[in-house]
Amino acid sequence: MVRFALRDRPTAGYWLILRRPQPELCTRPSGYAEDIVCRTDSTTLIDLHLKRLGYRAAIRQGRVDIIGPSGLTRQFSSWFRTSPFADFIPAEPAATV
Repeated sequence: MVRFALRDRPTAGYWLILRRPQPELCTRPSGYAEDIVCRTDSTTLIDLHLKRLGYRAAIRQGRVDIIGPSGLTRQFSSWFRTSPFADFIPAEPAATV
């Protein structure tokens, strides 16, 4: 299980339970042991999800800090999926007359 500790929302908690067939996002502790803690902020998560920022760049810039056993922290980037819509560029709004 991964706990997301968001710097810009310190009183909120988010836990990602990675199990098959579907992962589950919880806003309350589930009772499972935390394998990894990901310290970041909501803007960085959005930037990663929309491919505006690469995972390695986020680590290098100090925007993401992963705490846990080294084997799991090395694998974490492969667990993170980007949006299937990240490669689409929004259309320009139509001009109003």
